[in-house]
Order: sequence, then structure tokens, then C-alpha cells
Amino acid sequence: MIGAEPAHLPADQMAKAIRSDAISIPTPGELFAALEKPGKPNWVGQMRGPVGTNYKNRAQIALNLGGLIADGFIAVEAKDSQQVKNIGTDIIKLAKALGVSENVLSRGNSINEFAENNEWDALQEELEATQNEVKASMQTHRDQDLVILVSVGGWIRGTQAVSSAVMQNYDERAAK
Repeated sequence: MIGAEPAHLPADQMAKAIRSDAISIPTPGELFAALEKPGKPNWVGQMRGPVGTNYKNRAQIALNLGGLIADGFIAVEAKDSQQVKNIGTDIIKLAKALGVSENVLSRGNSINEFAENNEWDALQEELEATQNEVKASMQTHRDQDLVILVSVGGWIRGTQAVSSAVMQNYDERAAK
């Protein structure tokens, strides 16, 4: 409703939200939790095949890195450990191409270990930490445009998957 007072987030959700330019953006975990309230979406149906990792343009690498991180969240929601490991390997390849810190690269091992042991909550946290680490590393190198492209890539891919899941499972009563 136009002009209505916006709903306020509880303090625990605000603490987890990413703050950017006076707006708060929910974490991928919060978004997936909200989508599962009316019922479990078919996340397996939202996974896509392998994407290229041999880009030469840094902007294209950053955009695709964000998309891959979103794919990682989708694979975690689908509970597909092999897909998580494959995506983790690709994330590390693209992160290396951008020259991010060793901290990010070491997270690849954690992602594989958590996937191997089906530790889904830990995987979700590790993916969020990886995304934040990538952005922090790029900010250290004064690559703010690339930081934005990683975020945009993630939101484009996430929006694509979420809109498809909503279309497949739309329930008018749950939408209210």
C-alpha cells in the first residue's frame, strides 16, 4: 500500500541484515527461510548446469562470482552436497582470478568439508562468510565497482531462482 507505514524487522533480523546506503538487505538465509514458510520450494529444480569460469574481464568475473555464490545457496537448500562442492571449486577459481585474499581461498576447504558431512546450516553460514570475505578483500584493493557487481550478480541469479520457485508454487493465501 502506497504511503503505509513500513513493517519493522525484529531486532534479531536487523542485526543480521547487511547495511548498505541506509537500506537493509536480508541475507540469503533469511530470504530462503521466508520462502519456505508456505511450503518447501523445489530447489533442485532451480539448480543450473555448470557455468564458465574462464572469463578475462574482471567485471564479468565479479558478476558471475556473485551468481555462483547464489547457486551455492540454492544447492545448500536442495541439500546436494556434490553440487555444493562443484560450485565451491568454481567460486575459488573466480575468486583467485580477482586476486582476493587467502582467507577466501581457505574457505573452499571448509565448504567441501561441510558438504561432505551434510552440515547444511554450517554450509549456509560459510557461504555467507565467503561472500562477505570476497567483498572485504575487494574493498581492501579499492575495487568498489567489483564489490557491487558481486552483489548484483548474486541478486540477479537469486531473483531468477526465487521468481521461478514462486511461480511453480504460487499460493494466493500464502501470499497475503
